[in-house]
Amino acid sequence: MANLRDRKPKDYFESGYKDILYLLVIVGKTRSKHGRDSKGMNLERILTFSCRSLASEPRDKIFGVLGLSSDGSELIPNPDYRKPLDTILRELTISMLLRQDSKSKFGPSDLICIDNPTVTKRSEMPSWVIDWTKIWTGPAGNFWASSIERGLQSGYLASGKSNANPRFSDDGMALTIRGYVFDRVCSLSAVYLIGGKKPKAFLSEGMPGSALEHSLRENVYGGEGDLFDAIWRSLIADRIAHKKGELSTKQAPSSYGSHFAHMWSEDSTRPKGERLKHTYDCLTAVKSFQIYGRTLEDWSRFNSPESNPVERAADYDEISVQDFGASRSSTGFEPNGMEFIYACKFRDMFHRRLLTTRKGYVGLAHAQSEIGDMICVLEGCTIPMILRPCNRGFRLVGDAYVHGIMNGEHWQAQPLSSIQEFDLK
Repeated sequence: MANLRDRKPKDYFESGYKDILYLLVIVGKTRSKHGRDSKGMNLERILTFSCRSLASEPRDKIFGVLGLSSDGSELIPNPDYRKPLDTILRELTISMLLRQDSKSKFGPSDLICIDNPTVTKRSEMPSWVIDWTKIWTGPAGNFWASSIERGLQSGYLASGKSNANPRFSDDGMALTIRGYVFDRVCSLSAVYLIGGKKPKAFLSEGMPGSALEHSLRENVYGGEGDLFDAIWRSLIADRIAHKKGELSTKQAPSSYGSHFAHMWSEDSTRPKGERLKHTYDCLTAVKSFQIYGRTLEDWSRFNSPESNPVERAADYDEISVQDFGASRSSTGFEPNGMEFIYACKFRDMFHRRLLTTRKGYVGLAHAQSEIGDMICVLEGCTIPMILRPCNRGFRLVGDAYVHGIMNGEHWQAQPLSSIQEFDLK
C-alpha cells in the first residue's frame, strides 16, 4: 500500500488526492521549513489551506487538522462534536484572541478581519468571529480572501505599540476593544467580486458619495506631489509584491511612482499574460474613480518631480515572474515596472475598494464597506478597522488601509483620556 507521506506532487491529481491536496501542501510547507517531524504552522494558517479540502462533516475541517498545527491542542484542547459549528467558531476565535506570547502579552487582534470579503457577514454570527464557513463556500474556498498573509504580518503599526486587551461579554457574543474614531468613509471605488453557483467575477459598482469635493490646495497630505504619492501608495497598500501568495512587509520604493504613471499608457495596451488579464480589468474598473476632483487615470499622468524612472533590476530579480503567470514580453511594462502590477494583482485578490475619507485621506477599504462607515484605530490592531453602528454597539465590516495613519500617527496624537470602548456585536 502506498504511503500518503511518500506521494509526489504529480500524484495529487489522481482520483481522491485532489480533495486533500491542500492538506498535503500543509505537510510539505511545514517540512520544508521546519523538518519532517515539525509542527511549525499555526492553526489559522493551516485553516486557510484546509478550507479548500472536502469533508462530509464540517466540524472535521477544524478538528481534523488540529494535530497538524503548532497550537491546535491549546486552542481546542477537547474537540466536542456535540457543539454547534457556530459555537465552535466563536470559541475558537476567543481562544485565538486570548492567546499570549512568551511575555504574557496578547497577540495582535487583526485576526478578527479574517473573512471572505466577497459576501456579507451572517447576521446571526458576531461580526468579529472568524466565520470559516463563509471562506469554505467562497470562490473554490479561495484563501486569498483571508487577511493571513496581508494583515497578520503586515508590518503596519496603526495603533502604535499598544497591546491588545480584548474583553468578552458573559455569553461570549460581544467583544469590547478600546480605541479612537479616526474618520468616516466618504467615497468608494468599484471592485470585482466573485459569486454565483458557478463562481465568476462580477463588478460591484462604486459609491461616489457626496458631490462636495475636497480642495486640492488644502489637501491633508500637503502639496499635490504628496497627494500623488499617497494615491499610488494606497493603490498597493504601500507594499511591494514579494512572493507568490503574499505581500511583503517592505514599504514600496519611491520609484513605483513612475510605474503608476504607465498604468494606462499606450504601452499597456499590448497583450498581457492570461493570469494578469483580470488585474488589468480591475484597474480599468477603478481608473475613473474621483480623488480631489481628478480621476485615478488623470492622477497617473501627474508629473511628480520624484517620479523619474529608476532601473531596479536587483529588486525585480527578487520576484519570480513565472509565479504570476506572466513573462517579460507578455506585458506592457519594462521589468522595473512589473512589481507595481504584481502588487496591484494582490489588491484585486483581496477585493479592496479605493476610498476617500471625509477629512480627505485616501486608502483601501473592505469590499463590503459603505458610505458613512466609521474608520477606527483599535487597541492591539496593526491596521485600521471599519465599523458600522448597530443596536447598542457596532458591527465589524473589515480592515482598511488609510495612507498617513498606518504608522501610528493618529493613535499617538490622541490623549489617553479620549479613548473610548467599542462593543462589537
